[in-house]
Amino acid sequence: MPKFTTLLIFFVAILSTLLLVGNRVGYRWAGGEGYQKHQEAWLYTNVKPWTFSRGEIVSTMPNSELIQPFFVHGDSGQMASNFEIPLLLHLGDSMIILDENTEVKILDGREGRETIQLIQGRIIVKGDLSVFTRDIQTNINGLTSIVHYGWLDRIDLANSSGTINVYVSEADEIAEVLENKAITLSTLSPHNPETINFDTNSSSASEFYTAACQTLDVCF
Repeated sequence: MPKFTTLLIFFVAILSTLLLVGNRVGYRWAGGEGYQKHQEAWLYTNVKPWTFSRGEIVSTMPNSELIQPFFVHGDSGQMASNFEIPLLLHLGDSMIILDENTEVKILDGREGRETIQLIQGRIIVKGDLSVFTRDIQTNINGLTSIVHYGWLDRIDLANSSGTINVYVSEADEIAEVLENKAITLSTLSPHNPETINFDTNSSSASEFYTAACQTLDVCF
């Protein structure tokens, strides 16, 4: 193969790689919309402020560093918790309330594109946020409760205000949940969304919802 052809192939390969990487990062010269810095999610505990970057997991599982007890200085010598349920997490202008035994992962911190993954547990979201649960994407604009536990193939969505839209793999919309409505759906195809009754007072997590109302100053 002529030397010129070899160099040309090498140059095209390098250029293609640069364009792909540049577009992925968002640089305009590569056809992107311009680079946006990812915001960190943050919260406060009784010990210190915490920040979480894209890709990191916020956990309230029993083995989580967030909820490990710490020594209280003084004569009492007692141990105290890092935080009290519910845990309030901030990402951009959105607020996420985490119940116990809950894990969320920060997927995207860019302004206007804030996205998390609910790995398992129960959360309340207030604001504009996208939440992935397996391959189900829930776009929230208001106040919404989401429940999903890893050993179950189901998601419960309860919408208090605004509208939430539910998609599969960022493509086909499978449900729209209006204000004061709730649905349950399978994480497995064909998903089969069904309307359900949602009453925080009769819920097994009523204490969580009561505390969340006090934290957010708004209730279901």
